Amino acid sequence: MLQIMKKFGDAIGLKINIQKSSVAAIRCADLNLENILSSFTGQQVTFPLTYLGLPLTLGCLKLVHLQPTLDRVKAKLAGWQGKLLSAGGRRELVRSVLSSMPIYLLTALKVPKKFISELDKSQGRFLWAGNQDFHGGKCKVNWSTTCLPLERGGLGIKDLERFGRALCLRWLWFEWTSPEKPWAGADLPVDDTDRALFAAATRVQVQNGRKALFWKSSWLDGIPLVTCFHSYLGTAK
Repeated sequence: MLQIMKKFGDAIGLKINIQKSSVAAIRCADLNLENILSSFTGQQVTFPLTYLGLPLTLGCLKLVHLQPTLDRVKAKLAGWQGKLLSAGGRRELVRSVLSSMPIYLLTALKVPKKFISELDKSQGRFLWAGNQDFHGGKCKVNWSTTCLPLERGGLGIKDLERFGRALCLRWLWFEWTSPEKPWAGADLPVDDTDRALFAAATRVQVQNGRKALFWKSSWLDGIPLVTCFHSYLGTAK
């Protein structure tokens, strides 16, 4: 592996810094890692770890794995003098800064609902109370109304749960339209609700049958067969 990394560096002109590299073993309990990694002078780390700014874990993603993002949001809030800002100024900071901080995570991961809830609480606290003590009585309207567009009576702040779901649907679109992507075939950060919403929001015209899925594509009056016959199949079982 070290030889491969060296040849890779020779080919692209970038040298691999082994001292700044790390290795994390997966399912190697029955192997002698000290012997295998004797020539590796970098760090040996364990999961969970961070790679390209994203938390990696061998199990389910939990709130504790996303705590660094919540800490960055709180650190940002601590540096703002909310009591010196107008309500419009606080709204603009929430829209342009706080709502944008988790987008990278929401694009690549299916985050727990508790994570979204904690972010919404931080945004609502700053929006309605600045740096002061916060309680429900300071909220002018509920958060779902606050996240509505301006033309619908809201403040135009992102609904992070729906926005994250929209980002996940983009993965399904690329999976369908660009099967040559290097990540094709890998598990996507989507759930059954995302796939059902994608099926409801897309239409398929059956031609040569290479891309239309018989059960899951919305080609029968805009409805997938798996939805039409779900109750029937459940009864048959």
